[in-house]
Amino acid sequence: FRPDSAGPGRSRGGVGQTMIFENAGTSTIHARVRPDKITCAPPGINGGRNGSTGEVWFNGEQIHQFPILDFAPGDRIELRMPGGAGFGPVEERPTDLILEDLRKGVITAEGAVRDYGLGPEDIPNGQVGKESM
Repeated sequence: FRPDSAGPGRSRGGVGQTMIFENAGTSTIHARVRPDKITCAPPGINGGRNGSTGEVWFNGEQIHQFPILDFAPGDRIELRMPGGAGFGPVEERPTDLILEDLRKGVITAEGAVRDYGLGPEDIPNGQVGKESM
C-alpha cells in the first residue's frame, strides 16, 4: 500500500497500492502497460482533498509514455496506483481516526502534520508504522 496516497477528508479516500511485476523467466518478452486514470488526481468531494495520482516505473525509472517494452529477465515494472478522493472537510476527521491511520501505516507522521494539521506533539512515540497494511 502507498502511505499518504489517500485524499484527506472527514472520510479519507481509499489507499493506493503498489504492484510490482518482474520477468522471472529466461527469455525477453514484450510487455505493454496501459495505465488508465493515473495521471489525474481523483477530485475531493464536499471539502475533501484530492487523492494522489499514480505512477509507472520501469527498472527504477519513472516512465510517462507507454510503448511496448522489451521485458528482459530480471526487469521490473512497478505500478503505483492512485489513492481515492477524500470526502468532507479535513478538520472534521476525528483525531483518533488520524492516529489509527498513522498506526496502520496508511499515513506517515509527515502526512499527519501536513494533511491533517496534527502537531508533532500529537503523535505518540513508537506508534508510527507499528502495524502493516
